[in-house]
Amino acid sequence: MTTVEELKSQLFPPGADIISGFGGGYEDTCQNMVAAGVKWCIDNPDKAKALSVKEYTNIYGICDVEGAYAKEFDGVLMEACHNDCTGAMHQASVNHIFWVFSHSIEEYRAEVEKRVNSRGTTKTT
Repeated sequence: MTTVEELKSQLFPPGADIISGFGGGYEDTCQNMVAAGVKWCIDNPDKAKALSVKEYTNIYGICDVEGAYAKEFDGVLMEACHNDCTGAMHQASVNHIFWVFSHSIEEYRAEVEKRVNSRGTTKTT
């Protein structure tokens, strides 16, 4: 069984600031949430398929994960961030998780590397 840390290293090259663009602890928290959420989706594919995301036009930082397993899913994300994240961190992480789940870890990593390489550098954490 793959751990959250192993998934994190599969998803993100060292120094990538792809979720938040801020780097440091903020980005690390987002990456922890994404890795934990992806792991939950892999371990619970039927539950993950039953989820949906409600977002609001012109408002970033507020999204609702909906479905029978929404609280369970959000609980995993809150545990990964030690109950300390902003709405923007939650929304960005949820969007990345759902992208990975609807594509693949390999496709996601390729997209991350493409974006990181197009900048020429990555921020260090």
